[in-house]
Amino acid sequence: MPSEADRLAAEGTRVDGADGGEVALRFTLRALKRCEDRYGTLDGTVSELQWLVDQDARGNPEPVADRLLAMVEAVTGIEGVDTGSNVSQVISALLGAWLEAFPAPEGKAEGETTAPPSRGTPGGASPSPTAT
Repeated sequence: MPSEADRLAAEGTRVDGADGGEVALRFTLRALKRCEDRYGTLDGTVSELQWLVDQDARGNPEPVADRLLAMVEAVTGIEGVDTGSNVSQVISALLGAWLEAFPAPEGKAEGETTAPPSRGTPGGASPSPTAT
């Protein structure tokens, strides 16, 4: 299982910024705290990311911009952050950053990841966003 140090050392992913620069997406400890503040728990964060991934896979039949920007703000800590990347690229980058921060435990296949243990169930696995 990756250590906390490994997770914190993860490089994260990047998307194009609206200003022509780059926006780094990393689930650092502060980013996780902001996500908990916004979504209640890490499980809530996973649920929101999974919703975004599912919407993208279905061609975004529901509005996603507000929820996507809220997650990017929670991860980056930059209020009003904007990207020059398209919706699919940003969702994919968020998913990539999550999977980098919480890779599959040893013995699991690539793509079979688990989120951090649920706080209500010591050592219990939480659902993880899945790429589609």
